[in-house]
Amino acid sequence: MANIQATKKWTELSGIAVVSMEDGKKLGTCDDFFFEPATTRVYGLRVKTGMLGHRVLLTTSINNIGQDAITTANEEQLISEAELKNMPTVVAGRNLDGYKVMSENGTVVGKMGNVLIDISVPNNLRIASFELAGNI
Repeated sequence: MANIQATKKWTELSGIAVVSMEDGKKLGTCDDFFFEPATTRVYGLRVKTGMLGHRVLLTTSINNIGQDAITTANEEQLISEAELKNMPTVVAGRNLDGYKVMSENGTVVGKMGNVLIDISVPNNLRIASFELAGNI
């Protein structure tokens, strides 16, 4: 049996609806992710819940990632962003935007363009690779 790794570009996940399986209610839209650089593990997705509100859906609470929505059991699975402050090594994905990438000899080879996320196990997301942007 072949091990097929399912990946999605971050640009395909950004803006996708987050929906409660309990009542079908749209809880918000995904607008960022939090990851641990040393392990590439994605800890959670930042969910825009209103004009100024944001919550976090831990990846351990994700049921599935479809083309049109990310599903979770219910609204109680969303936590406050403040709860992530207890994890000092977790970084927001938005910090990667435009990050310069260098070769081993110190030559700038491009800027961070997109992040490919391994979604083969929805409740255990990992960064699979990075895509370089065009001209620097």
